[in-house]
Amino acid sequence: MIDCKDREKRFSLIEFIPMTGKAALPACDFCLKQNPPWYVIRNLIIIISRIEDPNLYKMVRPYLTHKDIRVQLQILHCINTLGGARMRNRLIEALTCINDELKQQVVVQLGNMGGKDVGNALCTLLEKRGEFAIHVRDELVLAICTKIKFAPSDRAIKIVKELLTERIERFNEGDRIFQAAQDALVSMELKNTGNTTLSTFPSATSAAFGSDAFRVPVVTEEEFDSLIEESVPAVQEDPAPPPTPSTVSRESERQPAAEKPKPFGKEDIIREAKKNPSDPGSAVHFTLWTKFYEKMTTEEFTAFHAALSLETYEPNELIIAYGDLQAPLFFFDSGTVDLVRIQGGEEVHLSPIGAGELIGSDIFLTGETWNLSLYARETVSARVFDLEHLLKMQFDFQHLAEKIFSFCSGHDVLQPLLRVLDTPDTPGIKNVSIQRKSASGKSSADNLQQGMILKKMKGGLCFTFPAKATEKINMLLEKQLTLSVRLSTGTVDLLPARIVGTRRSFASPAEAVIFVRFFQPLTDARYSCEKIELPESV
Repeated sequence: MIDCKDREKRFSLIEFIPMTGKAALPACDFCLKQNPPWYVIRNLIIIISRIEDPNLYKMVRPYLTHKDIRVQLQILHCINTLGGARMRNRLIEALTCINDELKQQVVVQLGNMGGKDVGNALCTLLEKRGEFAIHVRDELVLAICTKIKFAPSDRAIKIVKELLTERIERFNEGDRIFQAAQDALVSMELKNTGNTTLSTFPSATSAAFGSDAFRVPVVTEEEFDSLIEESVPAVQEDPAPPPTPSTVSRESERQPAAEKPKPFGKEDIIREAKKNPSDPGSAVHFTLWTKFYEKMTTEEFTAFHAALSLETYEPNELIIAYGDLQAPLFFFDSGTVDLVRIQGGEEVHLSPIGAGELIGSDIFLTGETWNLSLYARETVSARVFDLEHLLKMQFDFQHLAEKIFSFCSGHDVLQPLLRVLDTPDTPGIKNVSIQRKSASGKSSADNLQQGMILKKMKGGLCFTFPAKATEKINMLLEKQLTLSVRLSTGTVDLLPARIVGTRRSFASPAEAVIFVRFFQPLTDARYSCEKIELPESV
């Protein structure tokens, strides 16, 4: 693998070697000690990751400080792949020594985990903001401010106040970092005091008087009562005469003890919402997302649904932009949404999504930025769940996140599959035979080609295939294809699917990538795709 110049052969070795298990480790260790090129180190890290033993991390840990950012990135992938109880500590350690360009995604991922140790790590990083590379400094500071509010401490409050003073002296109140830091400060003050408070936004003049300008005023009980009295009109009722002992006795003899009303269950809430003529949107939502809610308990459903916000987007409105750090999960109830990815040097075509489809879970799970933009083609209605709410729900609903992401892994597939385009050197999983079918539906041995499975999930996969230079790959969108799949049980099944995305690099026009979504998700991703029947595009 060190001496081989053929990229395809190196990738084949990467696919084969992990199958031998720990027997390959002495050879991997020997290769690493030979001071090989960066791509060999990266490939060895991939092999070690695929053996899936968290204790093997010690073999790759020294390369966290490797001068090539691609090696550092592969170690981050290794940490996530190996998982284990020490994954959190490994990410915290990585945060202190990896390239500044990679820190943002680790900040987001750690921020989603929360905890005192994460809070301390974010504080230490924010204190060193002046040392960040200039071209990533603002985005990195912005990411820290977004996540530090979930780990409040006196130290974090002090550092954020210093940042606010620093920003207001150099910029105005419209500064993105100033606004994010102010939001973090208000959130942390609320959590630390435990009081109901109202935030005030410091002006440029008040900031000059020191950090006290950022204190959040506490509303007293008297002030709160007066606000309630002003907002809610008093209800006048004739007072009932006080009951006498004799009347109480007679009433209790005549009337049976009242039965406790049965609390509304999840099914009752959904049924009543569907019958409510004044809120047809809820009826549509619950009809579309019945399968999503069916595994939730009543308590989980109630908490989750209360956290949803109803959003409407006008035609051509930008819903979310490429590169955004926000982590919303979109449940689309109506309308059509165009998915756009414009990158230099590539031709990408993506199918639109609409009612009954969701997107966004990949951002929360990976901590990476959005790798496409969403635009409303027409008026769009969506229920939006800010995935950061999960951090607040984890204590009371420990299994809710697992249920949400289990559903997403089978239905929100395009965005995570597109990650293969963000790391173009990622090796494939296995070779696959591709049978091209003509417009008449006929196929022949002459049309048999070889492709490579790049990534597979419960709900879909992506693969490469040899494309003609004149082939219009956009014409493949929405076409149906059939996959011969060997399931984890050993049985072979024919799986219908549809094409939801195509991509071709201008540098390699003879190879294209197809993104596929299954009509019915599989129970797990431990399957092997052995053959694909792919229609001709023209």
